[in-house]
Amino acid sequence: MATLITLPLLSTLETTLEVEKQEVKKRWAMFIDVSKCYGCMACIVACAAENNIPIGVFRTWVERHVLPSGSIIFVPKQCNHCDNPPCVKPCPTDATYKNEDGLVLVNPEKCIGCGACIISCPYGARYFNPLTGAADKCTFCSHRI
Repeated sequence: MATLITLPLLSTLETTLEVEKQEVKKRWAMFIDVSKCYGCMACIVACAAENNIPIGVFRTWVERHVLPSGSIIFVPKQCNHCDNPPCVKPCPTDATYKNEDGLVLVNPEKCIGCGACIISCPYGARYFNPLTGAADKCTFCSHRI
């Protein structure tokens, strides 16, 4: 003799969907179509102008790659705003942090300029800003978001 068990499937599904809606957070990302980049460096100039970057340091840069076929591609580079950023943990003052939107940022008022975050970035995306005396990096222009 079989026992029939009824489960409140609809209410469970609705509850699961409500929980999923609550847990979804906005995350910023940037997509760069490298097939359209021809190495004009306008992105570097625009970034420097927008963020008052001192001459000789860069928040973004463009790498030139020669493919085995002999063709050349240009790849714009900047901070990756990592899921698990290796630059956050070594900061002794918690000046480097990751916000809820997934952006990795630096609070220049907390930064003591020790360079621990600069050394720990595997992408070379951090630099010392001589104007502020603090570590600096791409912010995804968070002031415009």
